[in-house]
Amino acid sequence: MQLSSFKKIVLTTGFILLIGLSLSNSGCNPSRKIIESDKMDTKAQLEEPASPGILLLNFEITSNDSVVLINSMLTRGLLREREPVSSKPLDGDLIISILDTSLELCAEKHVPNPLMRIVEYSEDHTTLKKKQVSLDSAQFSVRVQFQSCMRYARVKRVIMNQTKVLETFIIPTGNSLYE
Repeated sequence: MQLSSFKKIVLTTGFILLIGLSLSNSGCNPSRKIIESDKMDTKAQLEEPASPGILLLNFEITSNDSVVLINSMLTRGLLREREPVSSKPLDGDLIISILDTSLELCAEKHVPNPLMRIVEYSEDHTTLKKKQVSLDSAQFSVRVQFQSCMRYARVKRVIMNQTKVLETFIIPTGNSLYE
């Protein structure tokens, strides 16, 4: 009697799992919507917008203002802004402008001069001191919330309240979030 009830439980569990798997593989996708136009004979099947993305750009700069785009990556997620809105670029700082195909501004980021670093050290093992160090080259990263208009990254240096364009890069579009 107990063996048969055990078999019933196993068969019921197996049946429920089988139904669950067949429903999940049936092509039903709750994130898709069917949108009908005003005309009754045309239907367009459109996906909802992809989840938000973060564009990560990694650069290297040298003391002679040579800039290289090392790589770029597009990942899913929302960017939490940490930079104060009122931060004004100082002499030597960089401004990274993200542009569309018409070279119109999509987004902009301020990067403090990556060639100037503040180093903390101790001379007598009791007090810390700070020293500003000038580097010959440095790597830095820029993260922006992805927008479909983003195609170029322009690096500018601030010099006496003016900006000098150092380089403009094509942002590679090999990631599926771009399509």
